Amino acid sequence: RVKQRCQIYISSTYSDLIEERQAVIRAILNLGQFPMGTEFFNASNSTTFEMISKSINESDCVILIIGEKYGSIYDVEGISFVEAEYNYALSNNIPVLVFVKNISKQDIPINLKKFRERLFSHIVILWNDIGELRIEVSKALVKFLLDLQQNELKENNIHIGNGSHVRISNVS
Repeated sequence: RVKQRCQIYISSTYSDLIEERQAVIRAILNLGQFPMGTEFFNASNSTTFEMISKSINESDCVILIIGEKYGSIYDVEGISFVEAEYNYALSNNIPVLVFVKNISKQDIPINLKKFRERLFSHIVILWNDIGELRIEVSKALVKFLLDLQQNELKENNIHIGNGSHVRISNVS
């Protein structure tokens, strides 16, 4: 059976990207998927990063939104929570879709500059404003969901040809 809905974890700094996060949440909901992020956490006995790592583990992918701030430092690793979330997702083979705000490269804090440089070694989508971010997230998520569906079809031995036939084999 092909998965119907995915959980998408949203990683970003918070106070400077509230409206951008809301736009991404709406884009995810408009595609019939489930958004997840720290704003959805309830009171818990767990540490913040325990809750984050549990949510990332339960997610099908992470949307990483980078703006103009590096973010709060996660003392355990000495890096921002956002960078720690990114590292955690990568180390657990959770796909990460990266969206970096197109900003002037002068005046960028050194820790953000290094993180951005690291991100640019992968595929990154640049955005200029909230509307563009929402569109780019929607396009990337549609592609991700289609790829995920194709992979699940292959894993279940459902072969879709050139449109002239459908063959199902070895489905238990």
